[in-house]
Amino acid sequence: MLTPESFRPNAPWTSDHDDYVITARDTQASSVRVSWKLTEDCNDAVTSGELQVPTEPPIDAADLFKAAFLSTD
Repeated sequence: MLTPESFRPNAPWTSDHDDYVITARDTQASSVRVSWKLTEDCNDAVTSGELQVPTEPPIDAADLFKAAFLSTD
């Protein structure tokens, strides 16, 4: 039986790299289906599920790189 007290981690975990990026091959897609899994400390049970995530307009990778790493000064 899964108990909320034993979900990992008990305290929210964050880092400088906790963003998720979902890519879709279909540039016309209005959403993508995402699957997830949850595990519990000291328990072999796995809870899983799916959700639909709306897409954003495509962005060119070169533009993202320039915006993140090249100064505009």
